[in-house]
Order: sequence, then structure tokens, then C-alpha cells
Amino acid sequence: MTTLKENDGVYPGQYWIIITKYEQSGELIKTGEIDSETGEDILFEKPVNRLPKIYENYHESQLRVTVPDSGIRDIVLELTTR
Repeated sequence: MTTLKENDGVYPGQYWIIITKYEQSGELIKTGEIDSETGEDILFEKPVNRLPKIYENYHESQLRVTVPDSGIRDIVLELTTR
């Protein structure tokens, strides 16, 4: 978790959490732009979230963590399947 810059931590309080695990899907998507050197369509590989959709929405997942004034170093979240 981060606030203003990478690895700076967060302020004490309660936080809702979303979790995603994006990987490449193998599906190529046109960007609508043309490479000026080759004249070919610019493509990118569409990422896909490999975790259940419920974890993308904090209202559905209900995952929360409370960071005390003293702070915490690690947060362990165990995801299970039904």
C-alpha cells in the first residue's frame, strides 16, 4: 500500500481493498494508431485479471484492513475458492 510515492506506506485508518492479478491474455488489440516507421497498426497485448471479479470491487469483496497509529509492516490476505 502506498500514499504519495512508491513504498511510502499509508496513513493510519481503515482501508477497503481491491486485489487484481493481471497477466497477458495472448489477445492482440489495435490501438488505432499507425507506426510512423513501418506504416503498420500499433498493437498491444490485452491484459486479463486472473482473479475472481468479486475482488475487483471493494463493495462486493468486503476486504478491509485497519492500519493502527503504530503502523504495520505486512498485511496477509488469503483468497479462497468456493
